[in-house]
Amino acid sequence: MSTSAHSFTEHFSHSSAAIHASSALPHGLRAEADGMSFAEFVHTYSPTSGPIRLGSAECEPKGAGRFEFTATLAIGDTIRSSSVVCHGPAEAITSMLYDAGVNLEILSFHQQITETGYVTYIRGQQDHRTAWAMGTGSDPTESTAKALVAAANRMQDQ
Repeated sequence: MSTSAHSFTEHFSHSSAAIHASSALPHGLRAEADGMSFAEFVHTYSPTSGPIRLGSAECEPKGAGRFEFTATLAIGDTIRSSSVVCHGPAEAITSMLYDAGVNLEILSFHQQITETGYVTYIRGQQDHRTAWAMGTGSDPTESTAKALVAAANRMQDQ
C-alpha cells in the first residue's frame, strides 16, 4: 500500500520522518483526522493555495526575550512585507495578518519537533468559523507561520 493510501495515524506511526505516534496529535484534530489518508490530511489541513500565501518568515533575536519577525504575505493580489518586534512567531504572524485585514484568533496551539523539522497544529477562529490547520518547517517560525496561513485559508473556504 502506498503512503498516500495509509491512514493519517498509520503514516505518523510508521514514518521515520514524521511524528511517531498518533497520540501526538491534538485531541480534537485526532478525532477529525481519523480514517483520513495522509494525502487527504495534508490537502485538508495544510492547503498550499488560497487567498493568503506566505512568501517568507524570518526571526532575529533582539534580547530580553524579544525577537524581530519579518514576513512577506500575499493577500489576494497584494504583497505585504512587514516586521514586528514581539515575543514569538504566533504573536508576530497574527499581528501581521490583522494589519492586512485578516482577524485570526488562536484557540489551540501545539508544536512538536520531528526528525525533519517542526510541525505546528493550530485551531483558529475567525468570526464564528473555526478550523484546525497544520504547518511544517525547518524552524518554529516557519512552521507557525505556515499553520496560521493555512488556518486563515481554511476559514476563507467555510
